[in-house]
Amino acid sequence: MDVDDYDRHFRLLICGGSGTGKSTILSRFSFEGGGSEGKSILKLDGEIIRIDVRKKDNWQREYVSEFDAVIAVFASDDLKSFEYAVEIVRSVQNCDFLPVVIIENKIDLIDNYNFSNKEIIEDAITKARVRMYR
Repeated sequence: MDVDDYDRHFRLLICGGSGTGKSTILSRFSFEGGGSEGKSILKLDGEIIRIDVRKKDNWQREYVSEFDAVIAVFASDDLKSFEYAVEIVRSVQNCDFLPVVIIENKIDLIDNYNFSNKEIIEDAITKARVRMYR
């Protein structure tokens, strides 16, 4: 499938602190690219959709015009990275409408998940009115 032959174009930004697994998520989305960006093509309901994915460590208001959606990523074993992800969500929500979700990453890499943080995380997610995926 030709990367320049598509019906719809979608631009996705992956944001989060250092060491949260942004590059791993990027590599799962992409068949082409590397480093801080990638491309993916999928066919849905007969339409060919091109998805350009980029990763950045932080969110900036100027990104509103550059992207169609934002993923804020945090690592399960790093509560500070969660707090930063929530900051990203709040910043995105204070801009024009831009869909945003949070992904809890690296949950499979820790032996003893800190369930005391789970309640803190879920309360903050509820207050932020955002979806979280694990």
